[in-house]
Amino acid sequence: MLRPLAPILCLAILVSTLAPAHAQPAADVAATEVLLRPTAADYVQGYEATQPDSGNRILEFVPNGQDVRSWTELLTVQQFRDSAHVPPREFLDIMGKGWMQACPDAHVTLIHEDVENGYPIAVAQMICPRNPQTGKPEYTWVKGIQGQGSLYVVQKAFRFVPEREQVTTWVRYLGQVKACNEKGDQHPCP
Repeated sequence: MLRPLAPILCLAILVSTLAPAHAQPAADVAATEVLLRPTAADYVQGYEATQPDSGNRILEFVPNGQDVRSWTELLTVQQFRDSAHVPPREFLDIMGKGWMQACPDAHVTLIHEDVENGYPIAVAQMICPRNPQTGKPEYTWVKGIQGQGSLYVVQKAFRFVPEREQVTTWVRYLGQVKACNEKGDQHPCP
């Protein structure tokens, strides 16, 4: 099964290049930290996997009528419990380098870096004019959030050149994706 560039690169990069932190986050932080994201209308979950040893998790959503093997649009949500020590910009830089190695003529642009609800975040645009695996373009917007218990990565990918309205809709969606902690005042949940 052909997988999109972004999720494969994320998992491969984390496994191969980022060492886990020496001090693990407290179990209660990991248990009460939550990734909040709007429901994607007309999308269905097409894939889910959790690594038993680390608890790292990936969810993939596609529009109704598509599947994760032959998608034209894909929403990916990842939680890396063993990588909370990794700043989101560093993660996106590493991911971008992987994109540029995997895709001739790739363009990677950091479009936003900030702190939201007390957590560092970064957003990047990654464009592959012609994915060598599929022969199609791949346009992806990625948001990374450095939580206290996990690194969260949410991606929206298109296997075509998206219209401006589609880009605007999904960049706004990523803007609504937030991390919070159900306990304590430092990172309050709504």
